[in-house]
Amino acid sequence: QRFLLPNSGKGPIRLSRFPNRCLSVSGPMWPVGDSGEGHQITLWLCGHNAWHGQIWNVPEHGQGSISWAREPDKCMDAGRVNKDEKLEAKLQIWACQPDTFRGPNQQFLYIQKEKNLFHNTHHKATVNCSEDSWPSRLDGETCGECKVPVQLTDDGPMSCYGYCHSIGRPCISAHSAEHGCGLQNESSRIKCLTQLRDDHAVCECGDKFMRGNYGSLTEFWIDEGLIRKRVQEMSNNFGIKEFQFEYAFEGFSNPPNVSNDEWKCKMQNRPVYLATLKAA
Repeated sequence: QRFLLPNSGKGPIRLSRFPNRCLSVSGPMWPVGDSGEGHQITLWLCGHNAWHGQIWNVPEHGQGSISWAREPDKCMDAGRVNKDEKLEAKLQIWACQPDTFRGPNQQFLYIQKEKNLFHNTHHKATVNCSEDSWPSRLDGETCGECKVPVQLTDDGPMSCYGYCHSIGRPCISAHSAEHGCGLQNESSRIKCLTQLRDDHAVCECGDKFMRGNYGSLTEFWIDEGLIRKRVQEMSNNFGIKEFQFEYAFEGFSNPPNVSNDEWKCKMQNRPVYLATLKAA
């Protein structure tokens, strides 16, 4: 029941013990179908398929409503339903209604713990990391085996998690530092996901992933600019480096004609544009 919230105020809400699981809006045929009022909020693989249902706006000061970034007029709602004559609650998406009887159902409280809640399932690197080839190191320094001081900015990685994933590695540990490599003791330890804008941290990364995180793209009838934006957002928010194209086929047995600029996917009954596929 513990979650990692986006420090920037906007981003995915991750399950603390398994940070590759995120709170996600669900719906019939999601993400193709409607995700209107009453659809349940569930845990789903971060960045996979339903990724744009996983970006949330969270309150800045520990209490308030949590809105869905894609449709900010819809909020996380602890709705009450009757089930077998028992009153139970489910987490769902609903129109933001702060001044109605639903208002209290849409108010959430979170407590920021000083303890590092990030459940680290990765291990220290077992092979030479070749830190000299890592980008964005402050003054070209290294701080130990697979540890480097990194400048964190809005225009680049904002956390050690983001930095390590940008070079295809998991984050093992992170420390705040005022100068160079800093002290790297328990008092300077921070979460891998902690965002230090316009500051720097010492990031320890593990062995390279055998393959990167992957995400899914399913809507190939949208314009080229929009699908490029989605790819960029998936990379920025979830560290996605590899994509699978779902529902890009035409029929169930035969591929589309290579000379066609578009075709219709039988599964979705929607068009697939070749230009959109190439843009992705």
